[in-house]
Amino acid sequence: MNDEKQKRRSGWYRWALLLPVIYVLSVGPVTKICVEMEQAHLNTEWIIPIYNLFYAPLLWGNRNSSWVDQFFDWYIDDLWQVYS
Repeated sequence: MNDEKQKRRSGWYRWALLLPVIYVLSVGPVTKICVEMEQAHLNTEWIIPIYNLFYAPLLWGNRNSSWVDQFFDWYIDDLWQVYS
């Protein structure tokens, strides 16, 4: 029984560490989708406020930290090739 509890705890810790990483890395594909929707002249009026609200902490960091800005320039522009 103790071994089963330990497995559940370790699984919880993994998810607790993994979710913030997934959140930060999700901005690349989501930004690419939003930009491609705009380029295809699809209605994006509804998605922009949701994007801005969901990614508000990342957008704040992007505006206020040069190394966060550099990371997202590389991650979104170079790796995901969003604005190329």
